[in-house]
Amino acid sequence: MYANGFSFEIGLFNSDEDGLFDLVTSHTFGFSSGKINTYNNYSWKDSYTSFKAGNNAKFSNFYFKDMFGPQINFFILSAGVLLGSNIGFDWLKMEADALNIKDDYIYKERRIFLDFAVQPYISVNIKRFAKIYLATELDLPVLRARFIKDSYYRDYHFSLDWFKDDIPTVYKLGVVLFF
Repeated sequence: MYANGFSFEIGLFNSDEDGLFDLVTSHTFGFSSGKINTYNNYSWKDSYTSFKAGNNAKFSNFYFKDMFGPQINFFILSAGVLLGSNIGFDWLKMEADALNIKDDYIYKERRIFLDFAVQPYISVNIKRFAKIYLATELDLPVLRARFIKDSYYRDYHFSLDWFKDDIPTVYKLGVVLFF
């Protein structure tokens, strides 16, 4: 499914940028929000009932990342890979239709997650204090604790998901400023 929204990250990125090889660290706080195209794209089965996603789902999340890794520098170009943890909380809300339940309902989910993150990147130094940064990130789930409110439950129920069809990939283009 495709998400449309925005993402914002702020944090620290430590790199000497003076040798051929560097050990870099990154500590960031991030927030994202938007809509996911779920209409006629997502369905599931629970307790012998088939469900279909209604209108586009709305989501938001915040997270903290602690990552480190090697970087190679060649004139104004740098390339590296960061490894570390991504810890956060997200929430989702969407309309849903059940095939054998008369009324539609609102599906709500809250999730606490711990991921092992891998982030390869390439950057171009444009000034001594700034670089353009192109990266992709794979978040490999370690722990997913979900609190779900659906048609059968008046209160949230709890479930653990271990690698359940979920390896998010993010592509980033941004600017890093060194202070």
